[in-house]
Amino acid sequence: MNATIGEGASSVFSTQTLTISVTKSDTELGDLTVSGNTGIAEGAFQYGDIITVTFTPQPKQGGSTSNTAHAEGSATLTYAPADGGEQVTLATANAQADGSFKLTYDTKEKRLPIGEDLTLTVTYGGSGALNPAEETVTLTLDQAILKNVPSVSGNFVYGETLTANYRKQDDETVTYQWYRGGEIISNATEDSYTLTAEDIGKNILVEVIATDEWHGGRMRSTERMVSKAPGGIEIACDSVAYGEAVRPSVTGTTNEGANVTFSYAGTGGTSYGPSAAAPTAPGTYAVTATVAETATHTGATSEPVSFSIARPYVPPVSPSGLNWGDVADELAGAEAGGRVVVDMDGETDLPGEVLEALAGRDVTLVLEMEGGVSWEIWGGDVPAEVPFDDLDMGVETGTGGIPVEVTNLVTGEAGVVQVALAHDGEFGFALTLVAPLGEGSEGLHANLYCYDDAAGLLRFEASSVVGEGGVARMRLDHASQWAVALDGRSHALPFPDAAEGEWYSEPLRWAWLSGAVAGYGDGTMGPGRAVTRAE
Repeated sequence: MNATIGEGASSVFSTQTLTISVTKSDTELGDLTVSGNTGIAEGAFQYGDIITVTFTPQPKQGGSTSNTAHAEGSATLTYAPADGGEQVTLATANAQADGSFKLTYDTKEKRLPIGEDLTLTVTYGGSGALNPAEETVTLTLDQAILKNVPSVSGNFVYGETLTANYRKQDDETVTYQWYRGGEIISNATEDSYTLTAEDIGKNILVEVIATDEWHGGRMRSTERMVSKAPGGIEIACDSVAYGEAVRPSVTGTTNEGANVTFSYAGTGGTSYGPSAAAPTAPGTYAVTATVAETATHTGATSEPVSFSIARPYVPPVSPSGLNWGDVADELAGAEAGGRVVVDMDGETDLPGEVLEALAGRDVTLVLEMEGGVSWEIWGGDVPAEVPFDDLDMGVETGTGGIPVEVTNLVTGEAGVVQVALAHDGEFGFALTLVAPLGEGSEGLHANLYCYDDAAGLLRFEASSVVGEGGVARMRLDHASQWAVALDGRSHALPFPDAAEGEWYSEPLRWAWLSGAVAGYGDGTMGPGRAVTRAE
């Protein structure tokens, strides 16, 4: 009896056929074919294969050769354990119409042991035309090898949990083993694994291992490197009275024990920073914190937190009871960070000598005008050793000097308030106009536009958020007819490549505010870019 492996047997995953050619007398079985193995060696089957034995028995000498005679009786496929145990019947089949027999046994029935030399017996009981006979077939049944490759889901970031995903091909029983940098991770044998500090910078993979009697082998996932988790920090900072120290505090951080630094900047017209030193002058500010990188987290910067330093209270003085010379003396004697408040009592002229006394000093002069409007002039903004003429600080709100067809081009969701100043031209320094715009405007953006009478158009200057009670703070350096567009958004151009004050700024602003243009997908506008026919 000669056994051969059929052609095409290149790997354990190929379907192969084991053929046994039998030369017998006419009283015995005819050609016997055993198929269904996926083993790599001759006669080697794997768990999960279906063993198929087919044969056509020879007729008796002088017997009938008709199909009817051939299609008689039944054949069995049995297995006798090597230890002499009870014989096991694996399959029984009746003859087919063409006189052949086909016996099949599914190894998943688990009636054949794994890893032994097995002898199966094919027995045919015979008939009137066919002799009874039997033949043995020797083979082995091996464990099925794992075929599917596992994958891992989850973020390969410190603190995250990874999950092994493995699709079983039948009734496999498997366990898991996680590896770090090619080495076994102790006690990491579940289908999930939470990444630790030791994993950072190392490659992680999972291995699936067959553990039952009927399966064998291991399969590994692809490996990936673990990175640090993103750092985070949150802070708080209370507003303080003038003279008190600013003390921001960390309210939460992932970067425990890492060094934290603070940076301060002025907001709402307060000129300051960025600086690592906490401010001491009255004003409004924002503080951010930066926390250093740790072994498990990257460095991080907090969201800015707003706070203020209150101005010291100074009772107002009036020119009617205190001449401007006295005001100049008051300014000269004020402490750093102080305020001198003057009730203008209907007057509008500010003598140049007062500005010269204020120049270069950390003192704020407040001029309380009629209608709830006031001016704030910080001495640090006024150049020293420069002679000043008297200034007319008169202010009117709700005027109508700018044509309505012009203001309509920038009207915000809450309308436009016009402001007219008595002074004409440059002030020679920057100062802040504090004006009530109505309680309904609180929280809106006050978008300040300067009216160019010669060109008949408005030019955007600045935007600020209207504060408590509907009071807006607008920083100016020259006098003009002004329009304040109250809107839920700032009118500053939102495109990083489109600068303010360019020849295209105002037409572009109008097109953007009206919804005619929105920029490119990356947020840019491309003011120097050629326009295509489609655009």
